[in-house]
Amino acid sequence: PEHDRPDISDPAPKPICVGAEACRLALQPDERLRVLYLGGRTGALSRIRDIAERASVELIHHDGGHEEKLARLEPMIHRCHIVFCPVDCVSHSACLFAKGQCRRQNKPFVPLRSSGGTTFARALRELDAAMNGAA
Repeated sequence: PEHDRPDISDPAPKPICVGAEACRLALQPDERLRVLYLGGRTGALSRIRDIAERASVELIHHDGGHEEKLARLEPMIHRCHIVFCPVDCVSHSACLFAKGQCRRQNKPFVPLRSSGGTTFARALRELDAAMNGAA
């Protein structure tokens, strides 16, 4: 029947990406990716740093407003290429502030489902695959 045929007019599937804008990141050959990690659990931060180091990523961390002022976020976002915000362990106001700053500074803002190292590592792998054209 006619309705069983695949629609060949659909474009090819796009690579999976952690954030739509993140797919368009382009770094210079000698440039390291700079990720601002907003919030997260204090006890997991050393694992997050280890994962970033193994991936040759420069990690910038802000505690999400617990002790660091939110006003410090603006220049930190300016220095980074992308912002990761684990939504399970950050203040709502910090996430909204960072999202607004990312919009103003044309930086990708990627909410992460959890603050665990596995989620962070997966986001970095997906970002790397998208930036390097792998599906």
